[in-house]
Amino acid sequence: MIPDSKRLRDAALSLRGKRVLVAGLGVFGGGAAAARYLADQGADVTVTDLKSEEDLADSVRLLEGRDIALKLGRHDSADFESSDLVVANPAIPFRSRFLQAAQEADVPITTEMGLFAARFTVLAGRACRHPRPSRQGHSGPGRGGAEALAPEASV
Repeated sequence: MIPDSKRLRDAALSLRGKRVLVAGLGVFGGGAAAARYLADQGADVTVTDLKSEEDLADSVRLLEGRDIALKLGRHDSADFESSDLVVANPAIPFRSRFLQAAQEADVPITTEMGLFAARFTVLAGRACRHPRPSRQGHSGPGRGGAEALAPEASV
């Protein structure tokens, strides 16, 4: 069995063609930002929220122009159980019956922050494996790092 952290990282990074459910569009824009990011990465995104489209009008406007399915005013357990990844709004308690349904169906669950942290971790790992040479600053050759911060020796 693959460890949960690796499954979650793999699900969060290999998004093209994956069915991703954003649970909780919310009114502050975080759910909309996650949904846009996921759609831009090629995921098949569905957004669900218990609030109505009228209550979420500003957030819904942020999704215009993208191929994102909306299921507002309700949640459907089948959406949680059949997704490849659930991105849950932090306001949704983990004990929610819908998140529990996803967990029981062995669907990885993360948050917006977890999604972006997984991406950052991979990018940072690549940068460490392939470091870029540092540029010489105004100090000139041989005066990089701590030497550049040292006061000039008096002559």
